[in-house]
Amino acid sequence: MPGIRYPSMINGLPVVTAPAEIDVAIAEKLRLVLLEAAANGHATIVVDLTGTLFCDSSALDVLAAAHRQALDEGGELRLVLPANGPVLRALAITALDRRIPCFAGLDQALAAPRPSRPRQPGRPAERAQPVVHGMFEAADVRDCEQCGTGFEPLREHARFCSALCRVTWNRTHAGGQFTGDTPLDWSASAMTDTTRRLRDAGAMNLPEALAVISEAVWWVTLVDATMVRYHPSAYDRALAIQDPGERKVTEGTFAGLRFVRNWMGYHVDPADFIQPEQDTITGDAPVAAWRWRQVPAPAVTSLPPRGNSWEDIRYLNYRVYLAGRTVGETITRATAFLTQLVRA
Repeated sequence: MPGIRYPSMINGLPVVTAPAEIDVAIAEKLRLVLLEAAANGHATIVVDLTGTLFCDSSALDVLAAAHRQALDEGGELRLVLPANGPVLRALAITALDRRIPCFAGLDQALAAPRPSRPRQPGRPAERAQPVVHGMFEAADVRDCEQCGTGFEPLREHARFCSALCRVTWNRTHAGGQFTGDTPLDWSASAMTDTTRRLRDAGAMNLPEALAVISEAVWWVTLVDATMVRYHPSAYDRALAIQDPGERKVTEGTFAGLRFVRNWMGYHVDPADFIQPEQDTITGDAPVAAWRWRQVPAPAVTSLPPRGNSWEDIRYLNYRVYLAGRTVGETITRATAFLTQLVRA
């Protein structure tokens, strides 16, 4: 399937190599590939995410479901991904890193001992333990509002069995209002909270400041990606009402933040992105007053030509709309646009 390399049998285990970006369409293809591997009798499956720079909630749903199925078959899903990368941050935020085994390298994932609880022939599969996402624990079975299929929700208020059903339902029923007790609303609230923490953060050491900044970047780009992928018409309308100059700055800011999301702490040292500022009176300036540095264009050799082109554009927008500006200015601008869009 396009963007997903499979099958590749190594040491008796199937290895699925994920693409650079996993959206709802690619997530559905990934789900089918993992189902195919399971249908071929492989209880334990390895998914190589070392080259994945972005995944949305639909990808996390697929990975969680595949791991539950693997557990029922006496195996497990194993993820290969670098420390401090964007995918690992997504897993940590949703607590999936505590449920799905994660490895820093493919050799480690292949060499790990097999699970010691094989499924007994003829024995019904044990029901998977509920997956905990932050504060919410889901243990009940519900009927999908789109297709009617019974499913175990990963979030307290989940209404759909898959990202595909969620998107289909949204396209049929959604108007201009996105607020309410939904995953998007939770994400928007988290984005607002992290932006507030960034704004209120006083003088602090570099590691603490980088943690505050990276969390704000993560939530802003997560909400941005959700709106772009699932509510493109509303996103375009919000841009269309801006004057041409303002729209150019808005689009450039988001493109630059996507570049930071993809590279900060993954290919580029986080400290290389940030220039601490000094207050002439009190010493160290608040974190929001720190500035984005000029960084050299990273070499992207593992992506296909289309992916390289996207990263080049994001890097150019970073240089124009982020570098030299304060972190607080760019994050606040992005948050204000998204907040107005989500709550319009």
